[in-house]
Amino acid sequence: RTLLGNGAANTVAAFIGGPPVRIYAEITGAVAVFKKWDPAIMVWAAILAMALAFVGKLSAIIQTIPDPVSGGILILFFGALVVAGINCLLQVESKLMEFRNLLIVVIILVTGIGGITFSAGAFTLKGVALATLTGVILNRILPDEMTDES
Repeated sequence: RTLLGNGAANTVAAFIGGPPVRIYAEITGAVAVFKKWDPAIMVWAAILAMALAFVGKLSAIIQTIPDPVSGGILILFFGALVVAGINCLLQVESKLMEFRNLLIVVIILVTGIGGITFSAGAFTLKGVALATLTGVILNRILPDEMTDES
């Protein structure tokens, strides 16, 4: 349903000349942490987000939260998102624990979280972009039947 909704939103945005719509996967992490699946909560969260966007005094209140506090909250949510994703992979009997797949996941996480930067002249990749590209390349070049001895 999420993909269908995202596709419909992108189609409508394209027809009215708007930018593409992005799915914010952080919500998955928040839902996983608090275990609240009620759609009404999402509606109220959306209303609050719109109020924060259009009412300057409300967003000013949010900006008074110290950076270390908001950073800690973000670490919690992004960490929950990673754990929720790994949990999904484990529940569908994926081959995550096979050496090849585990190697790819570990390198993606270390690249994305570890602050690794790739530079070639004026071109620079880091963070999610570098981790994604690394994962795609490793998935293409590593042999399908790979053991920890190879």
